[in-house]
Amino acid sequence: MESREFCAERVATRSGLAVDELCDYEQKYAPDEEHKEMSPNARVWKVYLDECRKFDTRRFEEWRDGLDVFVVFAFQRLRPDHHSMTSALLAEMVEIERAIADGTPVEEIAHTITDFTPKTSDLWVNGLCFSSQAAFPQLAEDGGDDSG
Repeated sequence: MESREFCAERVATRSGLAVDELCDYEQKYAPDEEHKEMSPNARVWKVYLDECRKFDTRRFEEWRDGLDVFVVFAFQRLRPDHHSMTSALLAEMVEIERAIADGTPVEEIAHTITDFTPKTSDLWVNGLCFSSQAAFPQLAEDGGDDSG
């Protein structure tokens, strides 16, 4: 029988979750007794759970990275858009200068409203994003592990 490399290291991921990176499950788990290869405690189920745990951890990391980007964009909607506000004020200044040059009363110029209030939907989205970021790391640490 040829020798297989055995990688017994735990790789830490961004969220702090550790993933077993073992190459050879024959070395990691003892062989099953004869005719008990499909029992509830068989090696195949231990390997399956290890592979699921690695897959779920990686999937969670990808999901969390995507959520981080979404939260940044959602958070930006809670602040006034300074570029649009600057453009509107500049346009108002040009109209005031034209009114002065034409002899039109400045009071007739429409004033730019600079008050900012975020939309209710933006507040809800941000609240749900921050809540999920607080809840999901705890769920990921549990990992759905039923072993107690």
